[in-house]
Amino acid sequence: MERLTPMMRQYRGIKDANPDAILFFRMGDFYEMFFEDAVTAARVLGLTLTTRDRNSDNPVPMAGVPWHASERYIARLIRAGHRVVICDQVEDAAQAKGLVDRAVTEIVTPGTALSEGLLSERENNFLLSFSIGKSMIGVAVADVSTGEFALDEAPIDRLPEYLERFEPRELLLAEEWEPTPELAATLGERLVTRRPGWQFAPVEGQATLGAHFGLHGLEGLGLELEGPALGAAGALLRYLKEVRHNELKHLTGIRRLDTGGTMFLDEATRRNLEILKPAFDGPDTSLLHILDRTKTSPGARRLRSWLEQPLLDRAVIEARDFIAHPETTDELADLLSRAHDLERLLGRAACGKGGPRDLLAIAQTSVRSVDLRRVAGLFTAPRLAHLSADIQDLSPLGHRLLSALVDDPPATLADGGIFRDGFHPELDELRRGNLSGKEWIASLQRLERERTGIPSLKVGFNKVFGYYLEITNTHRELVPSDYIRKQTLVNAERYARGGRVGGRGHPDDRVGDGRAGRAPGAGHGGPRTGLRSTDDGRSPDSQDP
Repeated sequence: MERLTPMMRQYRGIKDANPDAILFFRMGDFYEMFFEDAVTAARVLGLTLTTRDRNSDNPVPMAGVPWHASERYIARLIRAGHRVVICDQVEDAAQAKGLVDRAVTEIVTPGTALSEGLLSERENNFLLSFSIGKSMIGVAVADVSTGEFALDEAPIDRLPEYLERFEPRELLLAEEWEPTPELAATLGERLVTRRPGWQFAPVEGQATLGAHFGLHGLEGLGLELEGPALGAAGALLRYLKEVRHNELKHLTGIRRLDTGGTMFLDEATRRNLEILKPAFDGPDTSLLHILDRTKTSPGARRLRSWLEQPLLDRAVIEARDFIAHPETTDELADLLSRAHDLERLLGRAACGKGGPRDLLAIAQTSVRSVDLRRVAGLFTAPRLAHLSADIQDLSPLGHRLLSALVDDPPATLADGGIFRDGFHPELDELRRGNLSGKEWIASLQRLERERTGIPSLKVGFNKVFGYYLEITNTHRELVPSDYIRKQTLVNAERYARGGRVGGRGHPDDRVGDGRAGRAPGAGHGGPRTGLRSTDDGRSPDSQDP
């Protein structure tokens, strides 16, 4: 450790706190990985494996991905069964005194994923927790993307049933528990996350659940369990709070799994009956494919769940009779087909991962709730009539959001331009101040053209480099000595400039420093990375202080 540079000591400290995950370590415009993480990522992602300090006796393996394209790389690692810890720069590099401060801003695991690119629209994404007793097991299952949360208690020999029923992307088990060879074979190659054993204690589970739901006891939840099921649920909830930074407002309740009212189908039975997948390659001949005429993603997930767990009670089966004889209309089908996935939209919003377009989708679906209730209420099937009565009028929320958002909002908050003019007076005032930023750019371009005598000089901006000075190859010989080349194009080159940009009264004193992400008075229009980067776009921090 003594031989490591300050930045690598910082990396090691964060990595040691997250030993079982691949660490994405932000350095300028890249997420870098080092040591064994770099080797793993290079293999899974097909990256070029390079080395840091290549002339030393022990060069450090290194691989990186651009930060603006990181989500697709993270998705590939998650699908391959890896956890990813994202560590960002949490202070402006231009303001930092020495090493830039960094901290973990997000943890992504297969069982806690929220991003659309990590989830299947028509399948749940379950996290499963087991608490093993002497003869009984406690089971807790959650899909953080939809807000589902349930628990159960059963004989230990039913553990395989829960694994096959929910097909979890991730399992939580106590560190001290060692499975028998038979159970180890049942677990197979599933991703297992080990947690301290005390977190699975029933008393800890009761305290964790009570604190989350704001209850002194669990009677208000209708749970009549006191054993390992509470321990499993508490350990799962504690894990979710750590990963999602306590943002779980959409987990508003917990229910007991109704395993007694459904038939258990093992993997061989489901495969031979072709319930979810065809037995052979070729056309999809599965029962799910034949029956699935659902118009929404939540509906598709519900149908899949029903087919995985056939009912045993005839009365309950007959209550679903409207599915076999739908009284559907074109209007209802059209309303449902235009409904967005509210379960997952609200899940992302509750966990602090929602974006402007998510809000627009919530608004568009909310305003249709009145029509959906009206049309569904026309049916005579008892179950449909009951469901239509449960549809809440969300149109006030929808209209409020539509009145606030622009018609085509940006993908992220950082892009700005989310709210309509006139929605908020203070925001309108700030936007008027933003116009001075455009005047700043025009003034800078004019002054630099006059100073250098280069008529083709342009001031530009992009999200990777920030503000830059672009000069065509025709005038390359006129480039002054204080310009620093940062990027070569086909017919031009882009530069940053150190020192004063102009004399007294010049609109700004630097192009290409850490403040270049915005012009004076500008809103949050882009990342403040500037042009303080090397030729490959990486920041000076990546050269190690």
